[in-house]
Formats: sequence, structure tokens, C-alpha cells
Amino acid sequence: MKVKNIDWKVKQKYIKQIIGAILFILAISYASEEFIPGRLQLQKKIFIVVALLGILGWVYKNINHVKNKYWMVLVWFCIPFVLTSFYTILICSINGDQIGTAGQAITTSMFLVVDFFVSIALIILFDKSVIKVMTFSVLGAYAYIILFKIQKVGVGSAVRQLLGKELERNDIGVAVVPLILYYLYIFLVKKNKNKSNLFFTGLLFVVMVLCAKRSAILSLAVGIVMILMTKYTNKNATTLLKIISVLTIVFSFLYVVGIHVGAFDQVLAGKGTLSDRLYVWKYFDGMYEISPLYFGKGFSFVHRYMTAGLGDWMVNHYEYLHNSILQLYIETGFWGFFIWTGNYFILIPHIAMKKYGKNACNFTIISIVSMFAMFTVDNNLTYPLYQICLYCSLYSLYRSEELEQKQEMRDKNGYTFGNSN
Repeated sequence: MKVKNIDWKVKQKYIKQIIGAILFILAISYASEEFIPGRLQLQKKIFIVVALLGILGWVYKNINHVKNKYWMVLVWFCIPFVLTSFYTILICSINGDQIGTAGQAITTSMFLVVDFFVSIALIILFDKSVIKVMTFSVLGAYAYIILFKIQKVGVGSAVRQLLGKELERNDIGVAVVPLILYYLYIFLVKKNKNKSNLFFTGLLFVVMVLCAKRSAILSLAVGIVMILMTKYTNKNATTLLKIISVLTIVFSFLYVVGIHVGAFDQVLAGKGTLSDRLYVWKYFDGMYEISPLYFGKGFSFVHRYMTAGLGDWMVNHYEYLHNSILQLYIETGFWGFFIWTGNYFILIPHIAMKKYGKNACNFTIISIVSMFAMFTVDNNLTYPLYQICLYCSLYSLYRSEELEQKQEMRDKNGYTFGNSN
């Protein structure tokens, strides 16, 4: 009888994982730009369902007194979104809200929190396999897009579009970066020589190149340089990365100042897309100040302004600022900007270090600095798939570090016990 019960539990486990995998692959496929009428609405509904599963799973684990400290690090990534929403309501109450910024802030924050709980659901569902599930999902999603395109326009046209960089997919193009960085970190720094990980890294890199997302290539390059720095500086790596982390806060602020005073005007003039984006960034010059007395316009103000048709043709055409660093400053203000970046670059790595040790701290800093490199020319702060891949890659590293710490403790206790006899 016991054997039958065990067999059924095993079957339930695999059924649950298969259903979860199908559900998430479907969700990612719909997150991929086009082809399906109403795909954005469907994607949101699927993500909300998965997020609810995550909330229920989290509550269930806490009720049963199963302590899982992983959430305690990851949750700090979405706390700023929630706090900024409340701050936006306050700002709009004081200054007025002619364009509906407060409502947009609440909606945007809600879906960013949904991304977090989707990650929690996937972690509860797949645990140590979550990084592989995310890898298969992203690869499967892009394969789905290519096959759909072939079915629609034929093999020849699909190949030409692929080579002509016409199959750029924002969500997938940036989402592969945290996954690649995870595989490279465990291979180069943790010296996990599993060949399948290298194979996945290669496939993900190919997808990133085919997606033709230049900001993703920049982000990955920064991450790889930091991983190599970690590998070759060894014992001094954590100190060096902490210094880089603080310097990134300074750089981010100076980057905003540089845009405001026109430091990049000559450099980016006539550079195609970057020149157009600079024009959009400069359009907002009169709406913010570089001053401790500047308190921000409220979260999601920039996107709301652009989609409300309040700018000129170029501004309205872009819809997004394509510069998350500048957007953060405009929306959260002088002090809000430093609180937000301080949370990312100082508090979160500190918590990771305290709970899981140096590798966790190092990989957290690498992931965040890499993310901010992308922020300089893109708006991936609100890309759902990117956020989910980031959370899952961090979880996977934290979990492996904790398991290693427990194994070391068991080995140590066993050695001590053996000596006592």
C-alpha cells in the first residue's frame, strides 16, 4: 500500500511539473511580440494565474513553518515598486494628476509584483530545476516564433528575416542575459564543468544574437568582464565588486547629469536610433532638475506622458523612454533615485552575502550591474520575462550556495564526531 502511495506522489509531482512547464512556455510564447491577436491580454491573464499559484504556495509553506530564506533576498527587488507607487499617489495628491500617473503607477507596480510571484510559483513548482525550465522555455518560445513565421511566410522568407534581424524580440532578447550569466558564473567561478550547461549557454547566446538586441549584448559584455574579474581576482573579488557596485551608483547619477547638460549631444548626433533616443531624452529636460529639491513626477509618469500623446511626433511614436536610469530619476526624484539604487547595489548584495556568502554576493552584484548597463539605453526595468529570469537565476545560485554550506557543515560535524571517538 505504501509503495502505491509513493508511486502516486511521484506521478503527481511529474504531472504538476509538466502542466507548469506547458503553462509557462505558452505564457512566454505570447510574450513574444506578435502573431496572436490579443496576446498581451492573454499573457497577463496567464501570468496572473501563475502568480496566484505562487502566492498560495508561499502562504502554504509559511503556514507549515517551512522557512525559505530565498524569498527574503528576492523580495527586495520588488519592494521599491510598491513603495514608489504609494509615493506617486502622495505626489499626485499634492501636485495634481492631470494625466493619470497614479493609476498607471499602481497598474505597472501590480504587474511587476505579479512577475515576482510568477517566479515564486516557478521556484515552488520546479525548485532546483527552475533554471533549466526557464532555459527550455526561452529556447522553446523562440523556436515557436521561428516555426510560426515559417508557416506564415515560408522557409526562404523566414530565413531572410532571421538573417536580416527582422525577428528582434525584446522580451526574449534581454531575458537570456541573466541565464547566460548564471551558466558562465557556475562554469568559470564555481568550476562546475557540466558540459550541458555550456551547450545551453551556446544556444542562449545564439538566440540573443538572432534577437538583435544591442542593449542585451552590452549587458552581457559587462557581465562577462565582471565574471572574469571575479575568477582572476579570487579572494579580493568581493571587495572589488562592492567598490564597482558603489561606483555604478555614482556613474548612474553622472549619466543623468550628462544627458541633462548635453554631454552626449555631439557623441550621439547622427548615430541613427541612438540619435533619435537622445532627442526623446532631451525632450524631457525641462521636466526635471538636478537638485536635492527635485522630488520626482511619480512612477510611470514618463510612459503615461508619452502614450497620452502629449509630446511631439517622435516622443509619442517611441512610447517608452528607452533609458531606465533617466526614467528612474525623472519619476522618483533626487533622493528617490539614490534610495532605489542604494537598495539594488548595497542592501540586496549585503543581504545575499549575509545569508549565502561571497558567491551569492558576487553574482548578485554582477547581475545588477549588468542590468543597469542595459538600463542606459533600454527600458527593461518593466520587461516581465527579464525580471522572471533574473529572479530564477539568482534563486538557483543562492540555493546551490546554501546546499554547499550545509554539506560543508555535515562534513565538518562528521569529521569532528570521528575525532571524538
